[in-house]
Amino acid sequence: MAGISALILSVGLSRFAYTPMLPLMLAETELSKAQGSFLATFNYLGYLTGALTVAWLSNNNIKLLLYRAALLLSVLSTLGMGLTTDFSCWAILRFAGGFASIAGLLLASAFVLNFLTRSGFRPQLGGHFIGMGAGIVLSGLVCALYAKNLSWEQLWLLFAAMSLLLLFPAWCWLPAPQQLSGTTNSRTAKRSNWLKMMLLVYFCAGFAFATGTTFILLELEHIAALQNQTAWIWVGVGLVTTPAPFIWDALARRFGLENALLQALVLQIIAMLLPLYNQSALSGVLGALLFGITFIGIVSLMLTLAGRRYQYNAAAAMGKLTLSYGLAQIIAPWVAGFTVQYSGNFQLMLQLSALLLGIAVVLMWQLQQRQQQQEQH
Repeated sequence: MAGISALILSVGLSRFAYTPMLPLMLAETELSKAQGSFLATFNYLGYLTGALTVAWLSNNNIKLLLYRAALLLSVLSTLGMGLTTDFSCWAILRFAGGFASIAGLLLASAFVLNFLTRSGFRPQLGGHFIGMGAGIVLSGLVCALYAKNLSWEQLWLLFAAMSLLLLFPAWCWLPAPQQLSGTTNSRTAKRSNWLKMMLLVYFCAGFAFATGTTFILLELEHIAALQNQTAWIWVGVGLVTTPAPFIWDALARRFGLENALLQALVLQIIAMLLPLYNQSALSGVLGALLFGITFIGIVSLMLTLAGRRYQYNAAAAMGKLTLSYGLAQIIAPWVAGFTVQYSGNFQLMLQLSALLLGIAVVLMWQLQQRQQQQEQH
């Protein structure tokens, strides 16, 4: 419950609320589409900075202090979004919110995995990542139900009030990490090409993640039957995302973590292309829902893989992989800011994301072939 609360607070509200809020802010403020893209870049720049910080931390006491500071920063940055209309202030707040998202996504993930490992439970993060889907549902429902009666500023203040309620369980209920007994196995893993390959795979996935979570709803607005329905579609994304980590955990047990990750990447390519090559409402909705199911699987499986290979310092390993993921998330909105000025829509971004996901599939397949050859010898 502490991990779930941390994810809803620091990712679901501090990060994902921006997705259903962006159309409202574009309509009710002087924010342009290009500026909206650049704000997303600042958010991911903060996320990258946070991941870099976590990647080089080894002291558990400092990790716990950083976790709690990030929780507070999530609440304050969400509150601040509703208190200003200055673009520079928004940029600073999105940066702060991005940095704070490490609380749920990296630190809480590592703490939960640490607790499961030392307590003799199966080291899987499916239960923890319920919080990401729940955060999407919550942010989408608030916008869908109250957008007609509340201004965009009031909606941000409502999100901040919800964040404050989640602060208590996220702060108080999460067990502090402890040093695991045994010898590290990270040296063997580092000597292999596994980390280099996974950095490239996660970069491609991060680009697609940033494109989907920030711009897929704006692109669906171009489908006549879906106009003014995107907040409800976002709720649907959250509803399918919430149980999805359990499904990916089951697939990982059945086929292996790497194979399950490969399946998620292939399905996300389909999710990106569906709204582009079939402009029906059904294709648009299916693409958005499939994106929700797959992106949570990619994140959950990747962090579980990193945590298992580097279990004696899982937070640092997750942080290093997330640097690649975060770098892609900075680049994607920046690229989108220019492509939307050229084309007037985000279709080119969805196509580029599908191409990068295809590269990730090839890299994963090559990695599996190498591992099989090493096992045979």
